[in-house]
Amino acid sequence: MKTTTPREPSVLRGLRELDAEAARRFPDQDWFEKGLQSVALILLKKLVRGYYDWCTPKNCWTFATTGGDGVHFSLLERDGAIADDSPVVVTQPAEMGQSWIVGDKLHDFLCFGASWGFGPFETIGPHWRPTRSWRKSWTPQEEQQRVLDLLIQRFRLKPWGDAKRFRALQETYLKELALPPKLAQ
Repeated sequence: MKTTTPREPSVLRGLRELDAEAARRFPDQDWFEKGLQSVALILLKKLVRGYYDWCTPKNCWTFATTGGDGVHFSLLERDGAIADDSPVVVTQPAEMGQSWIVGDKLHDFLCFGASWGFGPFETIGPHWRPTRSWRKSWTPQEEQQRVLDLLIQRFRLKPWGDAKRFRALQETYLKELALPPKLAQ
């Protein structure tokens, strides 16, 4: 596994640009929730290995958090590197350090989050289903929807939130996670 910080994928660099643009375009957002932060996608200044040593998979580089309960998003290192097609992992420290695959690449992850924002990733788990009450509880507010609409337009996203697709991602990629020793038992 690499120990030096890898080069950021181009989609992540594009997200950083969109974050700054959204903060400028929508100045009426709360002072503490500008840009993508308003939809619970708080980008870190750089990629971080071992965000939480006890629960972040060892072969992941963290790029963002939701801002709640330590939940964070990482790129899965494959063949010793990360790229635009690296799978995206959400880790939930408050849920005993559980990690789930939430996109087969950054673009797919953004499609998953485009309907409700990224806060809902704090609540997904192995049997997640987007029930009517779940969808209603995560309906974006007007100012959040403006940021999501910009994200959808800029990255040409096709939102999804399908439990079948979520389960297929787990079947395909979950076994690749190098869990920390306490979680691998």
